[in-house]
Amino acid sequence: WLDAAQFPTMTFRSTSVRPTGAQTAEVIGDLTLHGATHPVTLTVSLNQIGRNPSNGGQAAGFSATGTLSRAAFGINTAPQLIGDDVRITIEALGAVPTPPAQ
Repeated sequence: WLDAAQFPTMTFRSTSVRPTGAQTAEVIGDLTLHGATHPVTLTVSLNQIGRNPSNGGQAAGFSATGTLSRAAFGINTAPQLIGDDVRITIEALGAVPTPPAQ
């Protein structure tokens, strides 16, 4: 539906972060999809910081959501079958850096 055979890569580069709460923020950035780049806002929540069960190190879990318009990116595949809005959902786990020993 997104013409992934011709455009297999989608990238997002954040340009700003606006905190909206103690563990939430809006991350604004440029999304490149289908050869076009447009601004997109993701709503991000910090889920938890804790021990990573796979390696024992500290990790942080995040959830991010947003919506994009397929038409804005020039994607008009099967408009009679699916809507224009595409919901983005990202679940991420990132390592928390360990401070250097004093």
